[in-house]
Amino acid sequence: MSAAEKMSRRDEMETLLPFYLNGSLEGAELEAVGPTAEGVFRLGIPAATAADYEKVLGLIAAQPFAEAVVEGRKPVDGG
Repeated sequence: MSAAEKMSRRDEMETLLPFYLNGSLEGAELEAVGPTAEGVFRLGIPAATAADYEKVLGLIAAQPFAEAVVEGRKPVDGG
């Protein structure tokens, strides 16, 4: 894949990822930041409890575009 094709794909993902996720994950309002130079996106997951956070994290991990998912900070309810 050429550098131009990589940039085009990156631009496409940057534009479409929040809409794709929000449509796929039961209307969760996710905030996507990125991609980094390596193509990594950081997602803000609005969750009131650790259980809610883990549920959304699992749904993201199940998406076909998710090569790897790294857990971030959970809500402070002990999860």
